[in-house]
Amino acid sequence: MAASDIKKMGPPIPNSRTAMFENGSHLAMYGEQEAYFDHLLAFLKDVDESKPVHA
Repeated sequence: MAASDIKKMGPPIPNSRTAMFENGSHLAMYGEQEAYFDHLLAFLKDVDESKPVHA
């Protein structure tokens, strides 16, 4: 799937985010652990604090 396709998928889903990991392949959690978990933890923190999440 192309990056442009991924970027189109997030906005229609309320409170979603998308992130691109250039070296993550299908398992960004392994290929780019630091970036993956930085994005994941920021998202979870915003959800926990009931902050609006932007794509």
